[in-house]
Amino acid sequence: MKNIIRFLNISTKILIFSILILSAALLCACSEIELESIQEVIKKGDPEIEEIVICRDVDSDFAPVEPADVFPEGTNSVYLSVKFKNFTPSNNIRVVWNYISIEKELASQEFSPEIAGSGFYSFNIKIAGSFPPGKYNAQVYFDGNLINTPEFMIE
Repeated sequence: MKNIIRFLNISTKILIFSILILSAALLCACSEIELESIQEVIKKGDPEIEEIVICRDVDSDFAPVEPADVFPEGTNSVYLSVKFKNFTPSNNIRVVWNYISIEKELASQEFSPEIAGSGFYSFNIKIAGSFPPGKYNAQVYFDGNLINTPEFMIE
């Protein structure tokens, strides 16, 4: 009977020791995964807007085509292309289109990505018929802060 008890004690000790080793290995693996995630965020950097361009059109990736700040009479559509980097779904860009000549806000548009990443996004303002001649701007807000106000004219 003593041999059985001694055997159980050794088996129990081995089992407990094995569980402790396995737990320590799992904790190390979790810490390593968290460290990799943190390092990836540090490598990517903070979210930022790299470029804002008023243009006549955008390509299939929403990059600017024919940048311009003066548009001819008869123009009925103007684009604003924004190149962003390291955005997350918590980031936000808001554009407020204004007709400066008569101090009137024309439209407000917003964008927040569905998934984290970098790339282009475009905003577009269209008017039935055509824009009246005069000065316009697009106030660009990043996470609630005004960061740029590009202007353009319709001749």
